[in-house]
Amino acid sequence: MQTKDKGILFNCTTCTKRREEINDLKQLLLDLRKDIEALKLHKSSAPAPFNSADKEELMVEIFERQRRQNNIIIYNLEETNPQLSGEANAVTDLVKAKTIVSQVANIDTNGIKIFRLGRIIKENKPRPLKVILNSSYDAISVLRNKQKLRNINNRISVSSDLTPAQQSYLQDLRAQLLDRSTKGEKDLTIRYIKGIPKIVSQKN
Repeated sequence: MQTKDKGILFNCTTCTKRREEINDLKQLLLDLRKDIEALKLHKSSAPAPFNSADKEELMVEIFERQRRQNNIIIYNLEETNPQLSGEANAVTDLVKAKTIVSQVANIDTNGIKIFRLGRIIKENKPRPLKVILNSSYDAISVLRNKQKLRNINNRISVSSDLTPAQQSYLQDLRAQLLDRSTKGEKDLTIRYIKGIPKIVSQKN
């Protein structure tokens, strides 16, 4: 017979076997509880089905992208004199925009429209210039050949006219790229694949 602090335990085969079965059942219950908690967590984190508000938000985003698909944004294009009237600057900006677009892509610049974005903050800091081209094809042609600007004026850059949602997504992607690069991953860059920016290896 063996004794323990919490009482007397008879050393019999049946008692030992029952104790082991009870311990196994306790462990099984603990495992089941963990599985249930994991399922609950998965269910709560799973994407909910679209409701009317989600559908409306999606439709607004689609409309915004379609509305902007003919546009490009030109950065660091010098403003002649921000203090002059908007009409006087617009004429100069239009000539500059047509020159840049013609140097980058072989498209028709007649009928394009331009306007500066935002308020004047610093006189030596030109505001971005939105250029509304004649078609989405024209915008794609400029964006595909924008690297030609490096040989013309490496200060000027061109991008697509992103919606706020696209800007937020791209900002998060750049933060991920910086984080991964800081942790030692090399030769990473952001490339557009079927119109969607993704982090990829430069070697691909």
